[in-house]
Amino acid sequence: MSLDDAVIRFAGSGRILCGFDFDGTLSEIVTDAATATAILGATESLERLAGLDGVTVAVLSGRTHAELVERFDHPGLMLIGEHGYDRGEDEDSDGLTPLNGLIDTLQTLVARAPGSRLEIKSRSVVLHTRNVLGDIKEALAARAKAMVDDESDIAVMEGKEVVEFSVTGTDKGAALLDLAGEFGAERILYIGDDVTDEHAFAVLGENDLTIRVGPGETTAMYRVADPSAVPPIIERLIELRS
Repeated sequence: MSLDDAVIRFAGSGRILCGFDFDGTLSEIVTDAATATAILGATESLERLAGLDGVTVAVLSGRTHAELVERFDHPGLMLIGEHGYDRGEDEDSDGLTPLNGLIDTLQTLVARAPGSRLEIKSRSVVLHTRNVLGDIKEALAARAKAMVDDESDIAVMEGKEVVEFSVTGTDKGAALLDLAGEFGAERILYIGDDVTDEHAFAVLGENDLTIRVGPGETTAMYRVADPSAVPPIIERLIELRS
């Protein structure tokens, strides 16, 4: 079945949930993450899709909810950060406590690795290695991961030039299923580009639709080359559901 045929089948009737990663899916990957913005046409298409009857649209990212709000200012979009934990509601002030010792150690590691940086969120901490030069990048990520043993309650997720440490017990797959239950969605579309998106691909079924953006091993049903292919898929859904 072609991707277009799959989109036609997915659109169907009844309530649907359409979920999208941000970086590398709705935006290009950039050296300075703070400058990342949605690619041309993506925001407008998402807003129109969210305005249709029976359609819930969610942007589900490793970024914080506040960062997503800076990029999408539309009440019809569900903006969910930290891989499913952060909806912008009241935060647990003790959420980072189990990570405090690890954060201290990681900060020492980052201080010795030019180009790396540590991002501290409400329930997780992320080591960014994108701007680290040469073979040091891989060695830095490996050393950071080795700081957490297999029996620890700290979860370690490795993505594209990032290593994230969290205590949330939440991933994008669980978040999508929770959203589907909350909104009564009969089918789920999810589009993403990274290792963390594989958690979502893995839990969705044959009646759902999963699409990987770019290269890399995947369990997604379909693949597109880059983020520029995403807005046309959204537009096709709008056409089919209008």
